[in-house]
Amino acid sequence: MGYPLWDDLVQQLAMEFAPELTLTGDNLVNVDAIASVAADAGRTHEYHKWLDQTFSFNGASQKDLTFHRRLVSLGFCGLVTPNFDPTLEEACITEYSDPACVHRCESVDLTDRPYLVFDFLQRLGASPRHCGVLHLHGLHRAPDRLILGAKRYAEAYGHDRASGNEELRTLLRKVIWTLLSTRPVLFVGFSMTDPFFSRTLELVRRDFILTDEPAHFAIIPYDVNLTDTDRMLAPAAAHKQVKQELREALPSGLVPIFYHAPRSPVTGLSDHRRLVALIDDLGIRAGTVPRTEYPVDRLRRKGLEEL
Repeated sequence: MGYPLWDDLVQQLAMEFAPELTLTGDNLVNVDAIASVAADAGRTHEYHKWLDQTFSFNGASQKDLTFHRRLVSLGFCGLVTPNFDPTLEEACITEYSDPACVHRCESVDLTDRPYLVFDFLQRLGASPRHCGVLHLHGLHRAPDRLILGAKRYAEAYGHDRASGNEELRTLLRKVIWTLLSTRPVLFVGFSMTDPFFSRTLELVRRDFILTDEPAHFAIIPYDVNLTDTDRMLAPAAAHKQVKQELREALPSGLVPIFYHAPRSPVTGLSDHRRLVALIDDLGIRAGTVPRTEYPVDRLRRKGLEEL
């Protein structure tokens, strides 16, 4: 959709609000430092306005919802995102509306009005036409509550607490724990490198004494640099090696579904067209099974590692 990715977001924030700040290798710490500089300069309201406008639907530089419409129509029991933008809601509205009726799909902000989150969890699986999207880290229209910097992450995930048992006493951890322990989850566009999220996943594994049971699935891009002198391998062997390295770095019990996303040597951007084809293929497969079986259930039943 053209929203800034993590590194780009931090760079843009720094350029706009803290151009003299020396950034570190930790973006979470960088965000807190930028927000602090903005506050000291009396620009907190501008800072929040910038975040709101950047992640609103109007802030998207591209508004083609074709891929997202295909994704939401696969028949999942619910839609959950750590993103701040309303793309999934817009996709649901566009996909399920018709001339006679405009479909409603509400944004459910986990950082605000917990009773709406309870309703969202209660309705999971009630209808394949989604009426809500749960935003784990907040929504653009409440920029002061976004879980964006290190301090907010610590508060939300409980990493400032001493005891492991106390770590589950935050609403965010409770909700994620509930989803990961009661539903098979398919991650799309999520790097699986978030240390806070990984801690919650590990908590579920520890509570239920899980080892290598395939509990969840993640669609993961990869690239192979065949010119790398350290990888003087045949193309097929090089692809296999890269995927194996990525697989070993993933949390236990997470089944990867890889797709090749070659990086352009000119622009440095990755080509994600194979992701579109993969989602289309999953839609075809899911369309051949009863509606009561969700796509992730089918993946679990078949035990697929790659499509």
